[in-house]
Amino acid sequence: LYATFQEEWHNPLFHHAVAIEKLQLTAAGREIQRHNLELPVRMSMDIRGEFSIEEVQALQKKLMPKMEISEVEGMIALAALEETQIKRLDEAISNTEDINIIILYDRIRVSSKKHLIAICKALAEQDIPYHPVTLTEKELEDLVDTVL
Repeated sequence: LYATFQEEWHNPLFHHAVAIEKLQLTAAGREIQRHNLELPVRMSMDIRGEFSIEEVQALQKKLMPKMEISEVEGMIALAALEETQIKRLDEAISNTEDINIIILYDRIRVSSKKHLIAICKALAEQDIPYHPVTLTEKELEDLVDTVL
């Protein structure tokens, strides 16, 4: 979604996020394969937005049209995606004892938190409130106030 957003709106805030997402996807893919886990994302950079987990594919399909409405709607859609990813990673971390997997998931989680914080701050600078979709208001507030 970040690449689509960047192509559509040329927002400098997300230029860096596109490169980071590609690096993370590649690194996470190697680790996921090494641990024989289910790949949530097909690892081809040529096939953007195709996910092997049905829930993630449905979210992608739901958010994609919002990306085209306006830059603000696109930012809100990206924030919702990051929230969902943080929640899923929290659940995945709590369901494993494998330290390697915990470290991998936590790295992805920290990145998602950074993206969510950046989006929330960018919206706040435009006096646009963001209301969380999967996190509570308190969880979002605590997250945005976190220093990473």
